[in-house]
Order: sequence, then C-alpha cells, then structure tokens
Amino acid sequence: MNRYPSVAMSVLDITTDRLNESRQRIQHLSTLPVTKRIAHILVTLCNKFGEKHQRGLLIQLPLSRKDLADMVGTSAETTSRVMSQFQEDDLITSGRQWVAINDKPELLRISAED
Repeated sequence: MNRYPSVAMSVLDITTDRLNESRQRIQHLSTLPVTKRIAHILVTLCNKFGEKHQRGLLIQLPLSRKDLADMVGTSAETTSRVMSQFQEDDLITSGRQWVAINDKPELLRISAED
C-alpha cells in the first residue's frame, strides 16, 4: 500500500462502491414494495447489460423468474405476477432467456415513485 498508493486508493474506491450498493439493496429489500423492487432491478440490469435491439433494450441473460425473485427478495409466483403485469402494460417483453425493456422511463418512474 505504501509503495503503490494509487492502487490502494482504487481498491478502497471499489470497496466503497460495493458497500454503498449493498446498503442500497438492503434498504430496498426492507422498505420498497415488490413492484418497485422488480422495476428497479430491471432498470439496473438494463443499465449494465442492456443492448439496443428491435424488441427494445435487450437483457440477454439466463434469468429465471426464481432468479429475479431471489434478487428482489420475494417468491417466484409474485415475481411472475408482476412481470406478467409489466408485459400486459407493454413495459417489457420476455422470453426464456431474455427480457426486453420497452419503456425504461416508465420503469424508472415506477421504481422511484413515492
């Protein structure tokens, strides 16, 4: 650390970012309704992995409803209901191994509304 302070500072920055993300995730899991949590995770995944596609912003990850449920701290059935509602509202389109975000601004609004 003394020899390479810039590396030490980079490691501390990364650790700080991860700690802040964990703190925010815990806060979301304990205080936000399921619909907001799912909207939030979809926007987060879209920001990290979304690719422009004719279907919308495509998140091409092998995510099951159970995987999403585990990410937001709810049951697979509840996640499936919310995702179906998002699909009915034309916010998303989904398949077996992908989700396309059709209306990111609306998902952002849902995840942020009070």
